[in-house]
Amino acid sequence: MEWELRTHLEDLLITLDAHADDAVLEYATGVLQTLADGDGGDDEDVADHLEHLDLLLEGGCEGNYTAIPPAERRSRLAAIAEAARRAARAGPSSGPPAASQDLAGGLHGLNLERRCSSSSGSSSSRDSCENVCHESGGSAGGTDAVPAAVRELSALCSGRLCLGFLQYALECRFTGSLEAMASFLLDSDDRELKASEAEWQETCLQDERERARTQLLEVRNKQQILQKFDLRPVPQAKDPRKHSSKSEPLMITHKSSGKESKVRYLEGRIVSQKGEKFIIEKTAEEWDGGSRGKVFTKGKRGKGFT
Repeated sequence: MEWELRTHLEDLLITLDAHADDAVLEYATGVLQTLADGDGGDDEDVADHLEHLDLLLEGGCEGNYTAIPPAERRSRLAAIAEAARRAARAGPSSGPPAASQDLAGGLHGLNLERRCSSSSGSSSSRDSCENVCHESGGSAGGTDAVPAAVRELSALCSGRLCLGFLQYALECRFTGSLEAMASFLLDSDDRELKASEAEWQETCLQDERERARTQLLEVRNKQQILQKFDLRPVPQAKDPRKHSSKSEPLMITHKSSGKESKVRYLEGRIVSQKGEKFIIEKTAEEWDGGSRGKVFTKGKRGKGFT
């Protein structure tokens, strides 16, 4: 039992990208063994033991042990002790279920693979936590993109929960802790699991509605801006001598002055530019200066005239 506790503790440290020496691991395993045997006292004493164990590991571990909040670390330590207590109560004859044995055999390898491979970092973890609700969790397609840990968890719960919910719970609720996620699946009954899955689906629907509403508001705001400022795309004049790529159209604004135009028209002609409402139109024949054609003056009457 003590060796199993140490193995799970080492797996937890590997998940957090931290490591400790043998003395710290041995002492921490003894504290976990005390909690698993039920000798920790009441709930307040158990909380004190967990706080003491967490502070010990925080000071004796090297790496990113403090990457997650203390409450989450103590919750994982408590999950390890509780799993050991359940295993001790079950006895050697009635071992854990087959799916749990398969998962326990694969968890250590998955954690080692996660430790050896390049870590995606806390930012990518937060991005996956935000985007996992928008993926098609309830469909069976696209299983190639599902991590191996999620498929192991799906086998543990006999396929009763969708892969999207399992991935969301593993990445966001349990911050990548496979042991804590497995304990949650084994300890919870069908009603609790279905309620959690329904809550996740409702959250996904709300996020989808909010995203659609945001897109609709963006379209409406753009239309209102175009209507208010009368913005129209006007292409630039093309120079035949230049063969350049297509440029973006200019956005010009037609500013209308508050004053009305004072130009007055009559039958298509401008008759006033001062805004008069009544005009005097001259209908008499315009004088042409007395010209009636060609005039032959004296001295220009031809030959033979004096």
